Amino acid sequence: MKKVLYLIMAAVIMFGGCKTEEESNKQGGIHGVVTDRATGEPINAAAVLLTPGGEVKITGSDGMYNFSAIKSDKYEIKVFKEGYLSSNQSIDVSSGKDIEAVVTLTKSSGKLTFNKAYIDMGSNESNNTAGFSIINSGDVELAWSITNAVSWITKVDPASGTTPALGAEAVVITIDRNRLSANISDNYATLVLRSTTSGDGSTAELLVTVFGSGNGTGITISDDDYVVIDGLYVQTKDLGGEMTWNSAMTTCQTSTIGGYNDWYLPSIGELALLYSKKEIIGGFKTSSPSGYWSSTPYNSYYSLIYFADGSEGYNNSSYSYRCRCVRKSSPLPVVSTLPTTNITANAATLNGKIENKGDPVYTERGFVYSKTFQNPSIEDDASATTKRIVSGTNTEFSANISELTTETTYFVRAYATNINGTAYGESISFKATSEKDYIILEADGIMVQKYDISSGADWNTAKSMCESSRVGGFSDWRLPTMGEFYALCEQKDEIGGFKNNDCYWSSTEYPAQSSQYVYVCFEHEDYDGGYEYCDEDWDETFYPFRVRAVRSLP
Repeated sequence: MKKVLYLIMAAVIMFGGCKTEEESNKQGGIHGVVTDRATGEPINAAAVLLTPGGEVKITGSDGMYNFSAIKSDKYEIKVFKEGYLSSNQSIDVSSGKDIEAVVTLTKSSGKLTFNKAYIDMGSNESNNTAGFSIINSGDVELAWSITNAVSWITKVDPASGTTPALGAEAVVITIDRNRLSANISDNYATLVLRSTTSGDGSTAELLVTVFGSGNGTGITISDDDYVVIDGLYVQTKDLGGEMTWNSAMTTCQTSTIGGYNDWYLPSIGELALLYSKKEIIGGFKTSSPSGYWSSTPYNSYYSLIYFADGSEGYNNSSYSYRCRCVRKSSPLPVVSTLPTTNITANAATLNGKIENKGDPVYTERGFVYSKTFQNPSIEDDASATTKRIVSGTNTEFSANISELTTETTYFVRAYATNINGTAYGESISFKATSEKDYIILEADGIMVQKYDISSGADWNTAKSMCESSRVGGFSDWRLPTMGEFYALCEQKDEIGGFKNNDCYWSSTEYPAQSSQYVYVCFEHEDYDGGYEYCDEDWDETFYPFRVRAVRSLP
């Protein structure tokens, strides 16, 4: 009996326990999702590094990553994401197996972070510098240092420093490609940021590679609306279905995805670049038959198309294909100048908004104002232009200024600066004056503006115009109710500016008919040829009437 058992075991070892050469060469894979440990939500734009092999995947809005067609071996995946602690996980890929590895990241408790998780320097021999920023989200100044463990990153400038509360510090790295390993997939580095301020405990990691095709700007994803890759903003979803070439051009030019309004239809060359990175960008239709319009004409009747199989072609512009829009990446910040508020005879509040932080993120922001130059700049002589730096990282920012000359017009621009230069918002003017643009009606509990906002607007526009008004520095202006209009009618001469023969929108909905609103006419001819005062009526919201704003007294 024992002899039979030994023979069976030997057969299992010989035939069932040994892998054939075909099985040994069979490839496997690793896939999974990156999630937030606290919320369980998927994490967008995390960088997943696979070693050995040096392949990097960027997660989408679903947090998914996938490494396919990899050999049987022992691997490590390391995940980077700005604002989170990095995570390592060892995985043994058996022959022909696809292993699922879920990664959970923990948010960093420190206040110092990098502004990105991953920089790909690419293989371009001339691309040897890249920038990023250190962000301080705390309420005190913090000192820090950066550790670099590889010889091919020859300079980190600065490698240490201090960043003010709610501020940012630009850092530039320089690489020497002559020091890279012959095995290009081994050329990755982790820069480690550590706070040197006692009690802070901040730590963050930034992945740097040279084996991709990037340009040093990194890959960032914003709200899953667009990605920034190789200096180009790319929308992550097709706009609409299939459409004609003219419709595709118009669709891109009128798109406001991500708050930008300068999208355009990509050239045939740009489409080829995008399609080579379709897994990172996402959303492309890859099954045939399908194609994407380019902006490149073939002749006066035809335009070039990039097809799902990677080939190029052309067709009559009246045919229908899909549409994906792009815009150029600007390294400078984008900033807007908002209306000046709280204006008095010698003081005011300047307001601005950061529309885009720039790459790397801005290191200084504020305002320049002058009564001499209509477009003041930070390069102006200080005797003619005043610069006010504003700290912090919140999107909207303000500065209170004083010692203005009364009854004098000033020009102001918001600005933001990074290592690439300074960007300005539009120039707006205001007049330092003690004259008020509103009247307070204490007995009625309201404040009313002296002047009409519009001489004719539909109801929805009228409502929006009132709520957007910043007269007197107040942000809670609104359309008057029908009852408040009666108080305005009775005191129209004291208030001033009302048009007797015109009518004004109120915020009161006509109760007997939804989507219709009451309007009030200060002086209205009746059917008998006489005049009625503060006569009310109602109409559809698309009719144009005058607009005057009020606000409630506190």
